[in-house]
Amino acid sequence: MKKIIVYHDTETLARRSRTAGADENVTYRSIDQFDKKLNEGFDEVLDFSKPKIKTVKKKVKGNGV
Repeated sequence: MKKIIVYHDTETLARRSRTAGADENVTYRSIDQFDKKLNEGFDEVLDFSKPKIKTVKKKVKGNGV
């Protein structure tokens, strides 16, 4: 039995992104629950979460055209 843990932005999205196949035990978590120590007990760790993008506003001189 292969143990897999799936991370996504929310636990619901994690469940929708990957279903358990034959001889697989899949656990679903939100990315906020990411734990390296917990991950060591799994054969495969999948992360489908979107990277957090930091937006920066630039000051524009003139009319901005």
